Amino acid sequence: MRSILKALHQEPCRPHDITENERESFSSFSHLQRYFPALDLFKIPESALASKSMELPTKYSISQWISQDTPLGSKFWKAIRTTLDKDGEPIAEECSVFTKIVHLLNPIDMIKEKYKCPDHPLLPQSEKTWKNTLLKLHSHNNQAYVDAVANFVLSRFRELDLTPHCVLSYGSFTGISKLYQFNITNEYDTYRQCRWFWNGMLSHSAKLAVIQGDQDMSANPDFEEMYKEITTCPFEDDEDIELEALCIDDPSDTESVQSFTFDTIEEDAENASSMFEINKKGAARKSVSNVSVESDEEIDDVDEIVSFNGSDESDGSDGSDESDGSDGLDLDICLQIPNMPIICIAQEAQEGVMDTLMDEDVLDGHERESQGWEARWIAWLFQVIAALTFLQRAVCFTHNDLHSNNIIWRKTNKKFLYYKIKDGTVWRVPTFGKIFSIIDFGRSIFRLGRHLWISDDHWPEQDAGDQYNFGPFFNPSLPKVVPNPSFDLCRLSVSLIDGLFDEPPAKKKGKGVPIMSAEDSWKVYETKSPLYNLLWSWTVNDAGTTIYEKENGEEKYEGFDLYIRIAQDVHSAVPKDQIHKPIFQQFIWKTKVPQEDTVYSLGV
Repeated sequence: MRSILKALHQEPCRPHDITENERESFSSFSHLQRYFPALDLFKIPESALASKSMELPTKYSISQWISQDTPLGSKFWKAIRTTLDKDGEPIAEECSVFTKIVHLLNPIDMIKEKYKCPDHPLLPQSEKTWKNTLLKLHSHNNQAYVDAVANFVLSRFRELDLTPHCVLSYGSFTGISKLYQFNITNEYDTYRQCRWFWNGMLSHSAKLAVIQGDQDMSANPDFEEMYKEITTCPFEDDEDIELEALCIDDPSDTESVQSFTFDTIEEDAENASSMFEINKKGAARKSVSNVSVESDEEIDDVDEIVSFNGSDESDGSDGSDESDGSDGLDLDICLQIPNMPIICIAQEAQEGVMDTLMDEDVLDGHERESQGWEARWIAWLFQVIAALTFLQRAVCFTHNDLHSNNIIWRKTNKKFLYYKIKDGTVWRVPTFGKIFSIIDFGRSIFRLGRHLWISDDHWPEQDAGDQYNFGPFFNPSLPKVVPNPSFDLCRLSVSLIDGLFDEPPAKKKGKGVPIMSAEDSWKVYETKSPLYNLLWSWTVNDAGTTIYEKENGEEKYEGFDLYIRIAQDVHSAVPKDQIHKPIFQQFIWKTKVPQEDTVYSLGV
């Protein structure tokens, strides 16, 4: 693994010019180029230092974009991917691609006027705002660049068949989105009471969009009035602020380097086919077709990379209440901002998302909470544990936002996956037709060579600014909190328990039933469900209490407070320790592994 990581870091970037096919296919973007600043930490030939066409050397690249997979939304494409055979000859084949669009500047900070761009690149601009813009766009830790690099690194692990639990990367490009869409549903009630919000929208020619899932908005007699309430500026003295707004029918949108451990990691510091335009006075609706809008990854995480059957999925947010105007209609409120710098990351499209599987009351003929139903979830969770164990050992990886919408699956004909550790123990785990992978690395932290990649989402005053306190943003007046290898399974369990179990299963029968957590007089005993017991164990903090809920069933921590408490208080859900639990002893395999099957090393 040491040599693999060294080669990965030192392999030179390659030239790949933007083609006319790409410009035509992505006409909603301008000024396309391959380069993004994180490439400076990789090897670039001296002769190409000024080139905008250099890219990370993924095994596969897209040679032709054929068509958008319209039933699945504008993010999904049919394309031709190309690689080289052992003789260096190109091999081309059709594939399905998901295109993930990520902003390079925080849209809300743009509205707050924290970022400024001169009217012409050679004209002077106020140092404070222009400097902020340059620093953000050129930071190696820009969350968009960290996402792109993580996709490349994890794709390489899959390309080398070191783990099956990664999605293939097909490269990326940067550019300017002519109309970028950003979800503000959970924050809208706060934003709309701020003058900076409305003034910033005016100065940036931004619009409000209201997106509804699977209902016909125009069929609801109360929608137009509700829509006006949502999108109208509440300040009577700001009548000069004239804003257009859009409402959209449907969003389519192994072994490791031993010197680096989690203890020392800080030391080296799209929518539907038509849209309706409504002005403030409630003019008649006007159909607007073929308008290109790009959705931020927070709008709906299941859109991230999933292409199965074009089915609608639930939102992947933290569950905050939507604005009053959208009650009962399941609406998302979004900003649409013109001329937003973005990166487009092309990835292998997948079949489905873990979140959707939670809605299935019957899996392969097995009813919810039956033995066969639990068997599938136990096996699938082992896959997630195996993926995290390998990644944590290989590159000190933490995802830091792992929920059921950030785990996707693809179909497989393999009945079993085999895993091993250094002492020779082998696990044979049934797939039940699915191989799971982790996606969405905008908050990830990992190490490659001597460089620690830390998404700037973790910097103070950013989206995840209070989760950790270490390294380049360490505040000595606060306790040090380093990346927590228990975080991901704990966060995942919170998203799974409520979705998989309507009610806690019955207490296990017999005397001396073990207590899973205890808080004052409230004791939670092991249940008859091994799956529930496993998930609950991942929510238990260092004090022996659960971070999941209160005794009355209410959530214990709201919003980002949950993330802070997990990062600081939970240390019993380290992935490498889970594989030895009794629930997984059924998978231990002591006979010969078929020659045609790969045995994946977990590196521990």
